[in-house]
Amino acid sequence: MQTEYLFMVIAFIVAALVPYFFKRRLRKKTGLPETDERVLHQFQKFTLFIVCIISISGVLALGIYTLLGHDTLQINYIWLFLLLLILSLSVGAFLSKR
Repeated sequence: MQTEYLFMVIAFIVAALVPYFFKRRLRKKTGLPETDERVLHQFQKFTLFIVCIISISGVLALGIYTLLGHDTLQINYIWLFLLLLILSLSVGAFLSKR
């Protein structure tokens, strides 16, 4: 395994575990859940909106890329697209809590 991929896997694991520990720590202090039904409903609306927008833009980008005469797609573009989706979902989750 190349070192770049090893660093990427370690960074992903750390990034996935940090919010879990913060959430758990905050819940221990107050004892109250952080969300109610309104926040969950708003988060579901944000999530559906973001996934629809990202999916439509991905299909359009893939169609344009194909029309330009390219037969293959580099894996870096797919990673960037997925990271954009994850970033958008995290911003949507942050905004729905407010």
